[in-house]
Amino acid sequence: MMSGLIAAVSAAGDYFSTAKILAVAVLAMPWLYLAPWIQRDAKRVMAPSTPLAATALAAGAGAMLLWLAMGSFLGGLLLYVLVVGVLAGAYVLYRNQRVSSEYRILTPEHIRSLLNKSSASRMKLETLLKVYNADSKIVSPPDEQATVEQRQAYNLAQQLLHDILYYRASEADISPVESVGRVRFVVDGTLLVRPDLEDGQCELVIQYLKGLAGMDISEVRRPQKGMISVDLASQPIDMVLTTAGTTTGQRMQFRVVQESIQTRLEELGMEEDVLAHVRAINADGTGLLIVSARSKNGLSSTLYSLLRTHDAFTKHLTALETKVASELNNVSQVVYDHADALPKVLATALRQEPNVVMVDRCDSNEAGRMIAEIAAKRLILLGVSAGDSLTALAKWVKTVGDPALATANLRGILSQVLIRKLCPDCKEAYAPDPAMLAKANLPQEEIESFYRPPTGPLLDDKGKPLIDKEGQPIPCPTCRGTGYFGRTGVFELLEVTGEIRQLIISGSSLAQIKAACRRNNWRSLQEMALHKVISGMTSIQEVIRVTQPKK
Repeated sequence: MMSGLIAAVSAAGDYFSTAKILAVAVLAMPWLYLAPWIQRDAKRVMAPSTPLAATALAAGAGAMLLWLAMGSFLGGLLLYVLVVGVLAGAYVLYRNQRVSSEYRILTPEHIRSLLNKSSASRMKLETLLKVYNADSKIVSPPDEQATVEQRQAYNLAQQLLHDILYYRASEADISPVESVGRVRFVVDGTLLVRPDLEDGQCELVIQYLKGLAGMDISEVRRPQKGMISVDLASQPIDMVLTTAGTTTGQRMQFRVVQESIQTRLEELGMEEDVLAHVRAINADGTGLLIVSARSKNGLSSTLYSLLRTHDAFTKHLTALETKVASELNNVSQVVYDHADALPKVLATALRQEPNVVMVDRCDSNEAGRMIAEIAAKRLILLGVSAGDSLTALAKWVKTVGDPALATANLRGILSQVLIRKLCPDCKEAYAPDPAMLAKANLPQEEIESFYRPPTGPLLDDKGKPLIDKEGQPIPCPTCRGTGYFGRTGVFELLEVTGEIRQLIISGSSLAQIKAACRRNNWRSLQEMALHKVISGMTSIQEVIRVTQPKK
């Protein structure tokens, strides 16, 4: 009899299951949370909060009791989940009908927003430099409420702006090409292609930077211009940003202002003898000095530098430009729209009796004749687009139309080209080819070595290649692997003597004029550039690249 009682007690214990008790306790939590949430939310949407909360509480309690009373645990579970789910869904539908679309919950848009916030909270922000917007206010990283796109745009902009400074780019360009964003830098006057942006990133970073630069982000076709500043290692740098619509999307260009214009004559790269002659002409007070260069070869820098050598407090300085490259203190900078407007603008400027007049270009006969005449009374600095001084001379004479008038007050023609300087930390020496030296008319006995960019990877103290953790060669930290660091100018000066003036007036050929220049110790751009090769400043390959005639 005792054994039967023990068996009965043992059988009764089968009704208690720890797992089932835990399941009931856990699944009761959504119902216990739902009722108070409905009461709070109903107040926000101006619904009857107490009846709705009481209904939720009662319905959930009833479902829980039915679950516990039913003989089937799984059947009761399904009934409870169904009641609570229908209850929650019915309330959501009810409250969403009472509010506008942006305040509705559990809609596809709301769920995407929640997922974005979750992903955004996990996305690490990378602040590589300080950025200041068009109002000179520092740009803060996105806050915790920012979306994935906002955080991604911030990171992309930080990386792009950092790379522009890291690689010392003077210009940059990002534009959509097919399904990617093409990224290109101009470093020391040459093109550097960077890794493409992924699909969608190009538009994302352009729109973000447009907002910082003070542009209209809703306008995606019309050209716009803005400015930002960046600060890397306590060196504030201004950048001009321009955008324009293309057939494939928006394109953005960057120009680093500090890298564009130099205004100190002695820092441009002239040889000492050329610099002395240029200073003498520039200081004479009257006459015409022409400065020529191809596009993007430092013409504005030289014109500005010549103008800045004059004391702006004791002299009246005027600059006539189609586009202001840089603001000059105490200089009257006048902008004109097109070549036909130059004569009128020039006549207006002359009424102010300037001592020195800088004109960035002259394409009309009328303006050319005016400049040739007024150079008898004041100094004129004139820019001409040409690859060398003889070509610039021919263009000037053709513009004026009268060789005698064109050369009457012409003192000289300074022509220039920008050339890359070899990196001082990784350039390598080599013995030049004697045949090449003979062809260039260079003294073989005086030249032991030339220099060039490294032809192999950097080596450590033991002569082994420097590689990173991934086995890739480590580039030179100074030039970032380009082999060059910075640029300097190469200048040739053609001084117009009485002999040369007579040859021009008599209609002599350029070959005859060149021969006369040779007799006056004139040296060409290529010859001047070779001096920088001999000194180890640049390479013979770079001289060939910049001095060969453009096709």
